[in-house]
Amino acid sequence: MAAVAAAGLGYYATRPSEERTTKLGAETMTVNSSSTMEACRGISIPTNGCYLGAYIGDFPAVQEINRFADMIGRHLAILNLYLAWGDNSLFPSKELTSYVANGQTPMISWKPVLWDSVNKRDIPTIGLQDIIEGRWDNYLERWAEDARAFGHPLFLRLAWEMNGDSFRHCGPNNFGPNGDNKWNEVDDLYRYYGDPKRPDGPERYIDAWRHVRDLFERAGARNIVWVWAPGFENWPNETWNTSESYYPGDEYVDWVGVTLCNHGYVDGRPQWRSFDALFSKTEVSRVYTEHTSKPFMLAEWTCSQAESSQTSGDKARWITEAFRDIKSKCTGVKAVLWFSKDMRAWGGNERDWRIDSSPESLGAYRDAVSDPYFLDHITCHE
Repeated sequence: MAAVAAAGLGYYATRPSEERTTKLGAETMTVNSSSTMEACRGISIPTNGCYLGAYIGDFPAVQEINRFADMIGRHLAILNLYLAWGDNSLFPSKELTSYVANGQTPMISWKPVLWDSVNKRDIPTIGLQDIIEGRWDNYLERWAEDARAFGHPLFLRLAWEMNGDSFRHCGPNNFGPNGDNKWNEVDDLYRYYGDPKRPDGPERYIDAWRHVRDLFERAGARNIVWVWAPGFENWPNETWNTSESYYPGDEYVDWVGVTLCNHGYVDGRPQWRSFDALFSKTEVSRVYTEHTSKPFMLAEWTCSQAESSQTSGDKARWITEAFRDIKSKCTGVKAVLWFSKDMRAWGGNERDWRIDSSPESLGAYRDAVSDPYFLDHITCHE
């Protein structure tokens, strides 16, 4: 993938620093602190601090979460989880309730695909047009009702990295008369859907997002915290395919976030990039500076252990510098969720992303998060 510079965007732009609250549907809740099972009505946006979170595996047992917490020396405030759609992916109330009881606020990264549980792979059959036309409404309505019954705040990162081409829901894969063509397979990017002045793929994405959120609103699931999170690179790198082309509107988004990954090398070539470079010279900067009215999270951030296929990089230094910059320069970042899993078996550009991929990287992470600036419990209104 090619990095895309966000020209003219200031990396260290001032963001609001006053105490705020997350808007949940039609309600804006004030907040104090709690980590109990009592109903939390809203999530506080820290004035001076940043919530600590991670992905450590697919719906881990509480004991596994606690072992991870012991390893890093801090409790996790937010637990990232990945979930597909369909009959095999109903609302996971039992698991989420156990996480809340353990002091975690869950975030579900919710991908509109089916899951092949036998072969352990996505089945990318759900297009944005299918969502817009209501073909998934029965499933979504049931999910929304179960989410409302769950009652606790739940971050929902719906259809993330839409400005790339890795997933079926990505804008570049939703062109043509029926939304089932890739962007480079059609004769016109604007004529087949909606407003002829807007590219069809991004416009379909916005309408699909709004359709899902409106359905949840009708179901009364106002405990959902909606996280809009593009990738840090636009792919393809075309003028119509910027992250802003996919923004559903302030009234449809509660938090903004991004994916940020230092792959170390790509296609055999070294590409070790500092946190500063990734934050300031990609779509991260654009999202951070364009949406200052919204709390910002690094919804999925991580660093490779390897600088090339033969050489380790200085991951420990990368981690140290990243946390330093978040506290000193990027104070608008209000949550950081490390992707901590060894994905090398998946091939491609996947790496060993674990915090403990080396003793040095684990030590650097432990030292960084020992700073009380990084918050290990959500504060909320009981």
